[in-house]
Amino acid sequence: MPLTLWRIFAWLGIGLTAVSVAGDLIFWPPSAVNGFDARGDGAAQVVTRVAPGSAAAEAGLAPGDRLSLADNDLVYRIRFATTEKPGETLPLLVDHQGQTRRVVLVARAQQSKFGGLGVAYELIRLVLIALAALVVLRQSDRPFARSLAGFYIAFAFGFLGRPPWYGEGVRLALSLSRPAAFVYALAALAHFAATFPTPSATGFRRHLPRIATIIGIAGGALFAAGSLVPIVFGTGFRSVLSSDAVSYSLALMLLIAQLACVAAGFVIGAREANAADRPRLRWLALSFTIGFAGLMPAVALEAAGVPESSWFLLPLTLVAIPIGSTYAILRHRLIDVGFVINRAIVFAIISGLIVFSFSILEFVLGKYLTRLGNVQSSVLEAALALGIALSLGRLHGWVDHVVDATFFRKRHLAELALRRLTRETAHVSDSDVLGARVVAAAVRHAELEFATIFLGDSEGVYRARWSAPGDRLAPNAVDDNDATIVRLRTFREPVDLRELADEGAPSSLDGALAFPLLVRGELLGTMVCGPKRDDEALAPDESATLADLALATGVALDTLRTTALRRAVARALTEEDGLEALREANAVFGLLPPSPKR
Repeated sequence: MPLTLWRIFAWLGIGLTAVSVAGDLIFWPPSAVNGFDARGDGAAQVVTRVAPGSAAAEAGLAPGDRLSLADNDLVYRIRFATTEKPGETLPLLVDHQGQTRRVVLVARAQQSKFGGLGVAYELIRLVLIALAALVVLRQSDRPFARSLAGFYIAFAFGFLGRPPWYGEGVRLALSLSRPAAFVYALAALAHFAATFPTPSATGFRRHLPRIATIIGIAGGALFAAGSLVPIVFGTGFRSVLSSDAVSYSLALMLLIAQLACVAAGFVIGAREANAADRPRLRWLALSFTIGFAGLMPAVALEAAGVPESSWFLLPLTLVAIPIGSTYAILRHRLIDVGFVINRAIVFAIISGLIVFSFSILEFVLGKYLTRLGNVQSSVLEAALALGIALSLGRLHGWVDHVVDATFFRKRHLAELALRRLTRETAHVSDSDVLGARVVAAAVRHAELEFATIFLGDSEGVYRARWSAPGDRLAPNAVDDNDATIVRLRTFREPVDLRELADEGAPSSLDGALAFPLLVRGELLGTMVCGPKRDDEALAPDESATLADLALATGVALDTLRTTALRRAVARALTEEDGLEALREANAVFGLLPPSPKR
């Protein structure tokens, strides 16, 4: 899927999940019950427990009674299969020892003793979608990051949703989509385990994404056959898969199979990972292991028919997933959040200063300017407020500088070094010195794996001229029809090479980003930057700094080329070996087409 389209779906999923969580939190209490528990046996529901004093008890339901819908239309099938809401009616046919009668149950409001834990589960969902939003914002260009974000979104959407206050249509949609989202979440987690930090080129691990997808499709089909078909089409379509014991047992088997794929991906990945990636991988694996350690027994107990009150606490181990993920992001830098934290700190400080300023203003006006009339006080207050508003731009710049220098000193110094080099490029008189300094500075200060500058010649071939490290020269050249060159020449802006590959236009250039070297609208060349050494994405300010450096380098190289051409022409006009001087200039800068062979 193209990266842009994936981001649209990701933000849509985050928004829908956020709305779902908000609705569940707002309408959580009170819950509603009819007062009985039942188990499906493939043909009907068999009552297993009746709460004293409930609507079911007053209607005469008893354990062992077989239930079916008296009015078998879609609305009542949805009500029968989903959580009730107060006042909702449910007409039933009750088969008690061979005698059938009709009853109508009215759901009663009841304060759930698990309300606090329910809120805790909803907060887990909120943290998961917040982590997903962070991944989409900062590192959605990496396949493993997209899989991780997909897991966060789908798991948060499909886990523990309670739709008692929605209409039947929404409840049916949620009943259809939430289990499917849960199945997809496990498949996405298996994809993440098989591709983080890098996918395996050979061996069993490279087949895990396909295996997890097949298991997920099988799980979705079994769920549809066992649970959704009776809701959508009615009891006449019930089968052995509609038995709760069978459906829960199959769900447990599929859950074990999916988690086995996840475990295999993490174990094999830990053996193949380098020293820098191994701590992040192990921490994430531990977080998911603890998180699912309680969910597995809960599913098993539900399959065995144990009441929910006996295992409701077990899935709380899932809190380890958001906690572990957050720790891996902040401590082991799974995702670079420095830029996000920087913006949050800056806006928090500015907001605090504005509130403090207006508080002082109100205090001064109330204490020392009481003798002024209402008009004078209002004018003075408006003038002071206008002064604060006009100073916001300068205040923002000052706070931004202080926060950068205090919390992000290393990045601030690195950016300052690249900015200084950007200004110095115009004063370097040797092209080889300039190119070598630029790529070395980019690698050092942006912490890149490599950087290479390609320059175009008169034949339309872009050749690698300077690279750091020095042995990183492959490919040595690309022609002007390469996808990256075409994109740079067309839009004259940095190109994400991974996004280009996702669009089905792979480039021969190897790296993460390509920055154009532009001179008067002409593409002189490109500076190709590899990924960062810690596998993070470049922050927006880092990308902007490298883009400015590339533009300045292009202008400086063009100036040197023009100077060399002027000197070569002058030499050709005044000296006997002038033709040789032009050839030397052409060899360095590609000024002229090569002379034909004789």
